Amino acid sequence: MAIHWSLERLETLLPPHVYANMEKASCNPAVPINAGGNYPIIHGETGKMLAGVPYKRGLRVPRSKMRNLCGEGIDVQYGKLLTGVEFGAAGEGVTATFGDGTVVKGSIIIGADGARSRVREVALGSAEKAATTAFPIWHMNLTVCYGDADRARFMRQEFPTSFLALSQRSFHAFQSISSMPDGPDHPESWIFHLAMAWRGEARHDLSYEERLAIIKEKASGLAEPARSSFMWIPEGTQVHKADISYWITEPWNNNQGRLTLVGDAAHPMPPCT
Repeated sequence: MAIHWSLERLETLLPPHVYANMEKASCNPAVPINAGGNYPIIHGETGKMLAGVPYKRGLRVPRSKMRNLCGEGIDVQYGKLLTGVEFGAAGEGVTATFGDGTVVKGSIIIGADGARSRVREVALGSAEKAATTAFPIWHMNLTVCYGDADRARFMRQEFPTSFLALSQRSFHAFQSISSMPDGPDHPESWIFHLAMAWRGEARHDLSYEERLAIIKEKASGLAEPARSSFMWIPEGTQVHKADISYWITEPWNNNQGRLTLVGDAAHPMPPCT
């Protein structure tokens, strides 16, 4: 994900020693956080720049690295399934119960558990009220290592970090550097994130191979570098389908200030382009 306008807010939220390591979480450590630039949006069929969204400071990070960075010094426990929440009498305290039998007591519960938030179900009083609505869109996601230094360099020669290509055939194609496991000097090991999306009722029964064939057919009419980004995807690559949904925010019971929702738990919505 791209971090730019929120950098100033992160600087006030994160401990100074954590914020000082932000560049270590970057997808492309060769591009410093203060480099600035324009987020490129290009014409799919010509490859020419349509618009550049400017930013003075910023970087793109893998969510995994950013999660680890923000979790420094915090006892983060994964694999937990929230099964119940109880609020103490007289407006004090909250108790959370999990599927593994553990019980945690505190003063406030914050639902930061994503678009299908279990905490939102508690806040709304039912799973039905908190349920998301599916958005009619095909959205394919994948990561790929081309395993070839020349191909990897070609991907980044014009757009160092990422680009979004908008096709006149009503779909978009996105590519970004995801990580450089052996550093900037070993492009044969670079890992890229690709995505393609278009409006329509998505099918759930397609195999990885069938999804790959669909996005390669669409990519065949694109200009470089978008065309080769997808056409060079190795056969056998797992192409995942992302379910896009939304929930229209409405007031929830905060139980006297002891429960709140943030992020996608509070306002899940489709990505915008």
